[in-house]
Amino acid sequence: MTDPAALWAACLADPTDDTARLVLADLLRESDDPDQQARGRFLWAGVTAARWSRDNDVIDDPLYYTAQRELAAVATAGYPAHWLGLLGVGPDPLTRTDWVWDATHDRVTVRIRDTLGTYARGTLTEFTVTLDQWLALARPALAAWPVERVAVADAPGLTIAVERLAEGWRLEARLRLGGRRVPLSRHVVPSAVSEAPVLADGPAEWWVEERFADRAALVEGVVPSSRMLVADLWWIAGDRRPSPPRKRR
Repeated sequence: MTDPAALWAACLADPTDDTARLVLADLLRESDDPDQQARGRFLWAGVTAARWSRDNDVIDDPLYYTAQRELAAVATAGYPAHWLGLLGVGPDPLTRTDWVWDATHDRVTVRIRDTLGTYARGTLTEFTVTLDQWLALARPALAAWPVERVAVADAPGLTIAVERLAEGWRLEARLRLGGRRVPLSRHVVPSAVSEAPVLADGPAEWWVEERFADRAALVEGVVPSSRMLVADLWWIAGDRRPSPPRKRR
């Protein structure tokens, strides 16, 4: 297979298939288009770096450090930020002062204002965005990249995950909450019971999901399904629905 579009479709259909990624990377690196070359270099470097465990204390293979240099070179040139910008993240056009990046092992994280996009094994797999931002970019993001996880910045504890199953795909919304202590009015609990009466709730975790027959159906339905799943979680959580974090002054 030498058609880049077909190879990329294979990568989206099976995000675990590194063989398709490496074949595509080799093909793109031979392109005359600088953006395609950068995608190929980044893809090769991400897959190559991921061969070594993140838990390794010492890596002595020169190939690993070649991959690290490629990831850094492509990220410094601004390509991963540009790819995020194509999804509608940040101002248009992006300037060098609009973004920063950092890397750990095969993971490259780009920040554009309050939005984070993380690339793993050479492809965009994670976001940290507000819920409204996710609803705006979910469809183009899933159509273009094998996104796996979204942390919802304005609802602490809420995540949205995409998972390939043996048959079809699953979209899951999950809410994890820590314990809380809610002060009670002295009209509810007599002051003789406690100097500071409180209601204690333990940690809680809820999740809901929807399944899709194929990736095309997932891409088509991700926005309304995300809305529905989050609404279900808010109903389940009741008065424990998380509030947006306070912005720093």
